[in-house]
Amino acid sequence: MSAPWLQAVMLGQADLSDYSKDLPRDSLTGVRGTLAGAQVSADFQARMRAMDPALTDFSYAAEAYDAVVVAALAARAAQGDLGQSVAGRLAEVSGGGQRCTTFRECAKLLEAGVEIDYDGLSGRIEFDSNGDVGEGTFGVYTYGRDNTYTRTATRVVRPGG
Repeated sequence: MSAPWLQAVMLGQADLSDYSKDLPRDSLTGVRGTLAGAQVSADFQARMRAMDPALTDFSYAAEAYDAVVVAALAARAAQGDLGQSVAGRLAEVSGGGQRCTTFRECAKLLEAGVEIDYDGLSGRIEFDSNGDVGEGTFGVYTYGRDNTYTRTATRVVRPGG
């Protein structure tokens, strides 16, 4: 049985680990922790494993993927790959236009002269006036009797909200 005081503990992302071999069974039952990042689909995980079969951790995978897509769309919108040109178009391709969710779909819209709003695997992507991301996602994880954790909730946070 886990210690009663441990039930109220909320672990940070640096502390989330598989403790099944390190602690007696039921040591962490019910303890919760958080880990930043969107939950990726089984399909996306399979696509990533096709490139690296040993891959087991998908932390920040959706966010990294979306960062590449937004940068590539910004380069298309800027019609070049100079850093300042791309940076100047990041907010433009991720907010205010027609919503699209894949690189291919968004690129076709750009080619047709349509303003776009890319929303990717990580959710809505919007930048504020300082160039900061306008919202983020994190998972809430709960430990089971075997001292391993599973995602039990997802939270979206916005600055000031």
